[in-house]
Amino acid sequence: MSVRTSPARPDLFRSSADDEVAGTWAPSAMPTVPRGDRGPERAGRTPRPGYAVTPWGPAPVGRAMPRRRPLLVWVVAVLTLGVAHIVWYHHVHREMAAFDRRRDAPVWGPVGVLVLLGVTLVAPLRSYAATARRIGRAQRSAGLQTTCRPVVGVLLCLALGLHVVYFQAELNKVVDAYDALPGARVALRDTDQGDAREGVSGSAAPPMSSPPRHRRPRRASAR
Repeated sequence: MSVRTSPARPDLFRSSADDEVAGTWAPSAMPTVPRGDRGPERAGRTPRPGYAVTPWGPAPVGRAMPRRRPLLVWVVAVLTLGVAHIVWYHHVHREMAAFDRRRDAPVWGPVGVLVLLGVTLVAPLRSYAATARRIGRAQRSAGLQTTCRPVVGVLLCLALGLHVVYFQAELNKVVDAYDALPGARVALRDTDQGDAREGVSGSAAPPMSSPPRHRRPRRASAR
């Protein structure tokens, strides 16, 4: 008398951990996912803030900044007796912080310097010089040459507040480098880590200096 056996039914509630304990689990039994459909977990780790996972690894990304008319920003700041200038100053720092989140760019600190220490004249000038350096770093992150100079910004500040025109014109260079909508995700072109991947221009590594030569101590001659 032959015994009729039915095919084993798959256990829908059985996990891979149970098969691993029983010794029946094999990597080949796992479903394969196409290479292009894998998400951030394909590398086994989540990207750091400000980075996106690409087939070549994590790449820095940021948010595009809006384009403004430099002369119009200065005229509105004059007509509002500096109120629009403080609002513009806050928006500029917030946009630079969102553009490159790898750097700890302040947002409210520079505004507090203008509001609380504006009568000192020294603190605002130092704040404008620091803002020029941050704009230069944003230009470098966009793959451009650093053209924003702190000295020029400070001198134009003393000339009827024309530093607003200068700073906004320098920020527009970063906007024109991407030609994207404000707030859109853009790939930074300077990773500050010397990446040599295609399409990413990293910062040049400093030239390696030759190791110093150590002279051998002279032996004292016995006389």
